[in-house]
Amino acid sequence: MEILNVNIAEVVKRECAFDCTISPHPGQVVVQISNDDFARRMGNLILQLQKVIDRHYPEREENLFLVIRAPNEKENVFKIWKSV
Repeated sequence: MEILNVNIAEVVKRECAFDCTISPHPGQVVVQISNDDFARRMGNLILQLQKVIDRHYPEREENLFLVIRAPNEKENVFKIWKSV
């Protein structure tokens, strides 16, 4: 899982079109964004993350947990389910 998280973090850094800091952590990938993006673009960010991950890792044996975090301590955790 940890290797997958590192690989996903690298792909998201290369392909996502929003300003953020991405880092792999045990059991999750953390995406740091601005307070403004957190308030206004959350839905778009989640869709973009999911599309990038599904395109590069369509067959996953594990669920992925992504944490979108803003400087004001707000965060949104979501899961991308493993492939069936």
